[in-house]
Parts: sequence; C-alpha cells; structure tokens
Amino acid sequence: MISKTVFGVQVNSLEKWDRLLWNEEIQVNALWAPKIAPGDVVIDAGCGPGGWTLVALAKGATVYAFDPKPYCAQIISEVLAVNDFKDRCTFVQIGLKDKAGQIFFEKQWYPAISIDEYMADKNLQRLDHIFIDVEGFDLEVIQGARETIRQFHPRVVVEVHHHLGVSWDALEAELKSLGNYTCERHFDLMIEATYSK
Repeated sequence: MISKTVFGVQVNSLEKWDRLLWNEEIQVNALWAPKIAPGDVVIDAGCGPGGWTLVALAKGATVYAFDPKPYCAQIISEVLAVNDFKDRCTFVQIGLKDKAGQIFFEKQWYPAISIDEYMADKNLQRLDHIFIDVEGFDLEVIQGARETIRQFHPRVVVEVHHHLGVSWDALEAELKSLGNYTCERHFDLMIEATYSK
C-alpha cells in the first residue's frame, strides 16, 4: 500500500494500480479536486480505474461510479477497501447511454442504462457534480441524464472524445438546453458546464 497526498488530500493507493489512477493529474487538479466539498454528491460516469472517484471520496463526497469493464471493478474494489470508503461509494458495473440496452465498447458488448433510469428510485436529495468520460458516448450519456440534470443542476465536466467524432458544439447545445448553463472549454479536452440561478 502507498500513502500519498494527491491534490491536497490524503489517499491510499496500491503500487500495482498507482500509475493508472493518476494518469490525468493536471485535469483532476484543475477541474475536479478544488471544487469538490465534503457532503457533495457526485456521479462519475465512465470512472475507469477510479482516480477521479477516489479524489472525490477523499474530499468527503458520496460517489456513484459507473463503468462496465471488469478490470475497473477489481481496481475500484481494492482501492476502496484500502481507503475505507465503501460506505460512501456505490460502484455500478454497467455502461451508460441514453436508455437501457447495450453498448459495444473495446470489442465487447456490455449492458447499459441511463443515469435517469438508474437514479429514478435512489431518492437523491442533491447532486453536485457529474464527470463524464465515456469514450465517444458523451452526448448519449447527457441525453440519458436530462431529468437528473434539470432537477439538481449539477456542475457537469465532460471529457470530449472529438477524435471519435463527438461534436463540441452538440455537447454544449445539449447542456445549455437543460437550464441556465455556461460552458467553458479546457485543455482542448474538456467542457465544464456550470449552472447559474
């Protein structure tokens, strides 16, 4: 086990997963870590090995983390255990899109659901942040979270996979259609959408 300070928070990592967890340090530090507060509720859509999830948990948030890949389930399970974060993290091994069905990703089919469908019976009282990193399903995931976003007005950070044909303009138009959102582009890689009352 490795104990370290990452973005101002203390976390435990495992040597075999450490490089995977922190491969997006600049983006996590600039866009994610400073704006997470204790008590926040977060959705990490396409959480991968779980670095963004781990930072949010270490800052005191509750996280719903989604990823269909079995190796991600293994990594997150082990990392949650060494940090004693299991009570504040729900990991869901399923893909996300605009409605329930399947997604084809990395030469495999996986079951999928929308954020709205999953959250319908969770009795959420608040939702503060959504991070979306879904390898080209960006717009579909937002479309499948319309009701959740309209209800709670979370900050939304999207890793834009424009090399896979995802349109910056389409993503921003969709986000702005869900309320009084302002979109800002970062690192030629991400959109951050914030709601103004």
